[in-house]
Amino acid sequence: MKPTIMILLTLCLAGCSSTSQQTGDAKKVKEILKDNRETAIRTRREAEQGGAVGQHNLGVLYSTGAGMPLDFEKSVKWFHKAAEQGLLASQINLGIAYQGGFGVPKDIIKAYIWFTIASANGSKLAPEYRDNIAQFMSRVQIGEAQRTGREMSENNPKLIQKKK
Repeated sequence: MKPTIMILLTLCLAGCSSTSQQTGDAKKVKEILKDNRETAIRTRREAEQGGAVGQHNLGVLYSTGAGMPLDFEKSVKWFHKAAEQGLLASQINLGIAYQGGFGVPKDIIKAYIWFTIASANGSKLAPEYRDNIAQFMSRVQIGEAQRTGREMSENNPKLIQKKK
């Protein structure tokens, strides 16, 4: 079911009892949808200009279908761009995407890598996520993930933000 329909159903199920109330709720729905579209346009502009926060936010819009069509592949694309610039939230989201196969093929090695990078950037949750999936990995897979993560960090110094 499309997000727009879900919003309409949710508002109507929340208590549309009189005709005047239904008309008022319909106006509220139109305002919410207009705001989502405007936010999506503004966010896309920020993302395309290279801003990591805008890229992350556009990924969120695609992953939720708010103001954009629901599209996990595009969501992951934008999370990648922001994560490559060192944005912690996008790094965690990539770990989750690879762990669950959301918009990308399921890959626990890549999930482990992104959770490790997020851990190095100070995430309190990422080490727990990484350790959880490590239970399902061989020593060889963990070694591969650690080597690849180190190489990624060496090739892209922005991945891990220096603590000040």
